[in-house]
Amino acid sequence: MSYRSTRGSMAGYCEIVSCFLGGAEMKTSRWLIPTLSALFLTVTALAADVNLAERIRIQEERLPPIAQMAHQEREQVERWYARQRARTRQEEARERAAQLSLAQRTLWTEFAKMHQDRPYATGYFDAAQYGFPVSYEAAVLRYTMTEEYFVSEMASLLVDKNFRAKLVQIVDEPWQSALLQREARRLLDLMDTLDVELMMDLRQLENHRTEQLNAVAQREKELQEQVRTILDYLKRIEQRQPQLGVVESVGYSPQNGYFCTIEGVDKVLQPGDTAQGIQVVSIDPQKVTFAKNEITWTQGLGAPAQPHWE
Repeated sequence: MSYRSTRGSMAGYCEIVSCFLGGAEMKTSRWLIPTLSALFLTVTALAADVNLAERIRIQEERLPPIAQMAHQEREQVERWYARQRARTRQEEARERAAQLSLAQRTLWTEFAKMHQDRPYATGYFDAAQYGFPVSYEAAVLRYTMTEEYFVSEMASLLVDKNFRAKLVQIVDEPWQSALLQREARRLLDLMDTLDVELMMDLRQLENHRTEQLNAVAQREKELQEQVRTILDYLKRIEQRQPQLGVVESVGYSPQNGYFCTIEGVDKVLQPGDTAQGIQVVSIDPQKVTFAKNEITWTQGLGAPAQPHWE
């Protein structure tokens, strides 16, 4: 990413704009581009003949919406994170629960219900066999439903702190049966493995969340700096006669090529863009070529504007 400017004070503006146009160092969230960037494109496309005080007012009014949209983006990231965190816990727990046999899942689920006053629902799947003929398809369906039910129930138990405490109690109580203590230890080992996997997955998810929030904050900061730089520029030229058409700066973005800023035009221009009825034909590091009414001319960086701008 590079730029050239006729004034040192425009350097920050050019750098920000170059980032916006796709500079190599720019990283943004997938949510922020269609919102805050759209705000940039819409509001900066101002006609050069708008009253200078009005242009300053418009730029000043851009700052609150930028902060508001960044706030909305952060809330969206947090909602995404909460959903992904819950989904990750559920998927990891179900994967571990599926490693147990159906008999083990059934027994531990019934055991948990007896000790934790969990609602009873397991009898529903076998009710169809009383007084009704059972087809092969119905038997397979009932088995599949039972399998799914106990996988979900066991997955919930594997991340249940109260259930873990009960298992630890069983292991520590000397009067418990050896069989129950052995199975409780096995289940605790499975829960320990699940905890390690969940910790790693959730840490990775947390890192991704942090990256997204940092991208939102960085983008908000860049857009605010861009607005403040434009405001500084407009307030400086407020003290003198504007020089419409002077090539203020030239910048380069690896993804989008060269761009330029023209004094009196509050938007970034690339080859093919038009301002004040004048089209930008090409942009080089030190000069810009324009065309109007089939007339083509070139202006150097900072050189006086040609009469065609009048």
